[in-house]
Amino acid sequence: MLDMRIAHVIRTGEHAEGWRVDAHAFYHQEKLNELKRLAAGDPRLVSEIYDELASNASTSLDS
Repeated sequence: MLDMRIAHVIRTGEHAEGWRVDAHAFYHQEKLNELKRLAAGDPRLVSEIYDELASNASTSLDS
């Protein structure tokens, strides 16, 4: 999970040429990169890996 301290730094930091970083887009890009990394070493379909990650995320939110 994205550490809230990191999100705060990203939200308040500036990006190249004065552009502000979109924390929401950054979070989703990190999740996409994680999915790609997991899929590279896994013979299952990417959709199966995604479903498993989504299920794990919703389970962790319930507890």
